[in-house]
Amino acid sequence: MEWHYTSYSPEDTRKLGLALGRVLRGGDVVCLRGGLGAGKTALAQGIGEGLGLEVPVTSPTFTLIQEYNDCIAEDRRKRNRRENEGEDRIEARSELVQLKLNIETSVGEPLPLAEVGVSRLDEDRSENFKVVHMDFYRLTQPQEAEVIGVSDFFQEDILVLIEWPDIIEDILPAERLDIRIEGDGEEPRRFTLSADSEEWVGRWQDLRGGIYEVSGN
Repeated sequence: MEWHYTSYSPEDTRKLGLALGRVLRGGDVVCLRGGLGAGKTALAQGIGEGLGLEVPVTSPTFTLIQEYNDCIAEDRRKRNRRENEGEDRIEARSELVQLKLNIETSVGEPLPLAEVGVSRLDEDRSENFKVVHMDFYRLTQPQEAEVIGVSDFFQEDILVLIEWPDIIEDILPAERLDIRIEGDGEEPRRFTLSADSEEWVGRWQDLRGGIYEVSGN
């Protein structure tokens, strides 16, 4: 399935990343596709914020791979524990909202005012996986990725973010989240999120609710 999101500013892009960070988990592979200046790194930074990373996410253009170990902020851990205990929960039945975003389904039906229930994940995921950020802009051959052992990072306890993933297309897991960004300069950015996993179909509801929460409108 595919979903679409339009960003009119870097702040909109950050908010999408923030919402994504709240639903991502260990074992996820997220491919960020788009030209130079499209907003891939800004999105990754928002994801890091949503995950609760204590250090800012920077694009590893020269180092190729950046690992974030034990960087989850304590307040994120506490928040997750509260949610596990049922505190600060938002019940979908009583808290229906109007998500004022231009979201479309894979069949092209616009959902400008999608009515969704805001929900949060029940599990404490932040302490159980590490985050790995990859940037393969400077790679010229797929073999270079094999030498540094990229496929070794595709594990259940690792969340992988990949910028410029085309060079390693043949070794990417089939179950992944692809995010394609279109637009440059001062143009709005058009995000296309696609996944072939039934699990992601279920998580999309949480993502839409998360976007509403961080947008505040």
